[in-house]
Amino acid sequence: MSTDPIIIKLGGSVITDKSAKNVPKLGKISEIADAISSLSGELILIHGAGSFAHPIVLEHRLQEGLSSKEQLKGFVEAKYQLLELQRILIREFQSRDVMVAPIMPSSCIVASDGRISAFNLAPIRKFMELGLMPLLHGDLVPDRKRGLSVVSGDQLALHLAERMRARMVIFGCDVDGLFDRDPRDDPDAKLIPLVTPSNYEEALRAAGGSGGSDVTGGMRGKVLESIRLARKGIEVVILNLNRPWELGKAIRGEPLRCTRFPPAKGA
Repeated sequence: MSTDPIIIKLGGSVITDKSAKNVPKLGKISEIADAISSLSGELILIHGAGSFAHPIVLEHRLQEGLSSKEQLKGFVEAKYQLLELQRILIREFQSRDVMVAPIMPSSCIVASDGRISAFNLAPIRKFMELGLMPLLHGDLVPDRKRGLSVVSGDQLALHLAERMRARMVIFGCDVDGLFDRDPRDDPDAKLIPLVTPSNYEEALRAAGGSGGSDVTGGMRGKVLESIRLARKGIEVVILNLNRPWELGKAIRGEPLRCTRFPPAKGA
């Protein structure tokens, strides 16, 4: 197994309908599976929870930690729906002979105050040695301080990229990248195509209003994780996964409407 996989995050806003509870975008999932089946090299996939878990997490305030046994009902419901969404993805990949290995992060991660503090990577490494493509997702995990906490797919991507020495991380979302203002509200919003140390602060300010938010931090969370990765010498791309055929372009470094975070010099 090589030591430079590419990590692709499939945003929950692309693979699910966030305006309705537990509704997958089956057509888009099919397109994404087609695109990924055409890619070469070692890949690690992470998918967001979207409408299959975020509403439940918010309803039971699970993002704040465990303060009541009543919240455990919400935990079980969220885990059930995550498994349902993963099952849909596995079916689409399997039909294209993409051999994925589904991994539930809560079975190998322990967090502390919302951040990953222990992550057993042995199963992921072994599956990759066998020629399988790991498929993880944002998850509710045990937390030493909070009891339970949400570990987002973005945080998983950061942790795996550092530990697995990834070559690139791609965040696939429902906008073309990072904008100076939220493009959904302002048609004059301008895409920020390149984020380097010279405009990190500008990028973070823009992320506060670019692309919405959710229980895992939305666009601001992606930008924070992307800057951390770039500082460690790992390239990051934020692109619009509604055009999944552009994944290959991003990997090959071809011209693309997106936001790139190149490795910081001296990283």
